[in-house]
Amino acid sequence: MFDAYIICGTPRTGSTLLCNLLKSTNKTGAPHSFYRRQDITEWAEEWGLPGRDTMSELDFDVTYLNAAIKAGKGGTGIFGLRLM
Repeated sequence: MFDAYIICGTPRTGSTLLCNLLKSTNKTGAPHSFYRRQDITEWAEEWGLPGRDTMSELDFDVTYLNAAIKAGKGGTGIFGLRLM
């Protein structure tokens, strides 16, 4: 059995629908585009992470990854991620 998956897609391919369907099962995590460059600051703020300028780049990356994994699990044991 797996404990993580990555959905790879391009815009207008139905990946948002797929992510929403997977999340709605409450069994397959909560996949989202956590690593879309334009949204990293927004996600970090939503998760209450310290600002990038308050820690080293490595510390921020590790903190961000841990928060993304927690969010991508959506209360399940499976991590989902969408990469565009």
